[in-house]
Parts: sequence; structure tokens; C-alpha cells
Amino acid sequence: MLEILSIMEKEFDAQSAGEAKRPLFKLTGKVTEEEYVRLNHHIAFRGPKRRKYRIFLWVLYVFFALALVACISRFVMGDFDDWPALLVALGCIIYLLTYPRRVDRRAAKTYHDNKMINGLEFEMSLYEDHFEDVSAIGSDSISYDKLHSIIDTPTNVYLMLGPNQGVILRKVDLPEGALEFLLQVKARLENSGENN
Repeated sequence: MLEILSIMEKEFDAQSAGEAKRPLFKLTGKVTEEEYVRLNHHIAFRGPKRRKYRIFLWVLYVFFALALVACISRFVMGDFDDWPALLVALGCIIYLLTYPRRVDRRAAKTYHDNKMINGLEFEMSLYEDHFEDVSAIGSDSISYDKLHSIIDTPTNVYLMLGPNQGVILRKVDLPEGALEFLLQVKARLENSGENN
């Protein structure tokens, strides 16, 4: 609360001095379990861990294929008594089918265990060169060039602070023009990354 009052005093002082910048866009949001799980799912399966996940899946596919070939060859030869290979094949199938759901359940558990973000409401102001985020746990002012990336999905925009941490913005909550602005910032970030 003191930090918010301090920020408001600084803004008032800056306004009285004629130096205050007005935000281009203001929005409010809330961190929900659904959105938190969606971000985690994106990071796990499409983000920086994607390569590890794909290698892991290929290893499982190879085990599954080898076990299936062993089962089929034994069955064709007429003496099917290779139950361990069949169990390995079934285990691989079950694991492959349930892995994404287990990742989502783990994210939901993390969301509920972390009382600081559980249902956290925030206000965000988007400026030309930075954004400011104010919530019950504190406030931040982050320059866009300090972001790891900006990820655009069909339902959300993620302002990624690092490879595994981001600010969740639902597209339905964005004011008119804010999405286009964030996509321009994303393009600037990607262009500056290519030049470095």
C-alpha cells in the first residue's frame, strides 16, 4: 500500500512539474487458474522446453515401437508369451496420452499453492517505451526492451519476463488498439534481437 501511495505521489509531483507521461492504454486483469494453466501449457509444449519435450516424446515412441514390434513378431510366430513387451507398449501409450493432463494438473496445484498470485487483480498502464503494473503485492515499471519476448496466442498475449515467467493479458480485456500496439512492440523486440 505504501508503494502505491509513493508511486501516486511521484506521479502527482511529475504532473505538477508538467513532466508526466500519459499512458497509451490502461487495462485491468486478474490471474485466474485457467489463464495460469494456459500459460504453463504454452511454456511446456511450445516454449523454450519444447525441444526437451520432443526428444522425450521420441524416446517414448521408440520404446513403444520396439515393444510393439516384439509383440507382433511373437504373435506371428505363434508363441505369444512376451507379456513384458506388451506391458511396456501399454505403459508408453498411457503415459503419452496422460502427460499433457498431468502437466496441467501440476500447474493448477502450483497456482493454488501460491497464495500471492491466486486470484491476483492488477492494473496495467502501457506506455510507448515501458509498462507499469500495480497489484496488491507491489508495482513494477518494466521497459519493453528488458522483456524476454512477447507471445501472441489466439486468446492471450504474454509479456515474458523470462523464458518461464510472464504477465498474462487476455485479449478480451485489452482496450481497442492495445493488441496492435503490443504486436508492434513485439516486432520491434524481434527486430532488435536480430540486429544484436
